[in-house]
Amino acid sequence: MSEKVIIATVGPMKEIPNKKDEHSPWHSWSLQFKDDSQWYDTFWLQKEDPVVGQELSGTKSEDPKWGLKFELDRQGGKSNWNPAAAQATVMLAAVTLVNGFLSIPANYKLWDENDEKAKKQFAKYIATVESVGKQIKEKVVAMGAMNPETKTAEKSTSGSADPGPGTPPEVEGWPEGEEPVDVE
Repeated sequence: MSEKVIIATVGPMKEIPNKKDEHSPWHSWSLQFKDDSQWYDTFWLQKEDPVVGQELSGTKSEDPKWGLKFELDRQGGKSNWNPAAAQATVMLAAVTLVNGFLSIPANYKLWDENDEKAKKQFAKYIATVESVGKQIKEKVVAMGAMNPETKTAEKSTSGSADPGPGTPPEVEGWPEGEEPVDVE
């Protein structure tokens, strides 16, 4: 169970070999907390070293091999948030979706003719991509490569690639056909 603690004493730092980069070892600090005289080894990923008075959130436990340890809660937040990179990622995803949709000859024909059926087909295509994406993410989480998302609201998941009768997103503003332009 996660608890909040305040660092009372910062002990020595230990370097833990990093198999991916031998010149950049991991760090573990021995810490004592307010109202607790025990020393806890704490795996440290933050750039700044721990300081007395700093509040941490995590779980105290005892490992048979390593002794007492304090596992920090995953630190989230938007400290690494880059709006330009997020916008670029969104645009790349949009282009990839449209290219995938238009690479299907029947869909391209509907789009080229500005047929209303194209909107319905595109909505189904997006719903299918979202459904398959969720399934793949669940498999990646199961392999331990990602942490599962914490859901704020209960949603039903069908577990099927078929998007079903749900309400697909509306697609507005289909592009009109363009006139050919001579490039000199």
